[in-house]
Amino acid sequence: MLKSRDEKEAEFVYENPYSNWKKLIKGEIDPIKGLLTRKFKLKGQYDEGYESHQSC
Repeated sequence: MLKSRDEKEAEFVYENPYSNWKKLIKGEIDPIKGLLTRKFKLKGQYDEGYESHQSC
């Protein structure tokens, strides 16, 4: 585990409170449903890929 988010650069960061991480690991929260219900946050440059697939 990293001590700080700045120790390693990532394209995406999936973040949430510790209590929700525990529920995710136990299978009580689905990762996609967690994003849709705003229990989790996804930070990064995911909008560019999404826009390029919109024209298909």
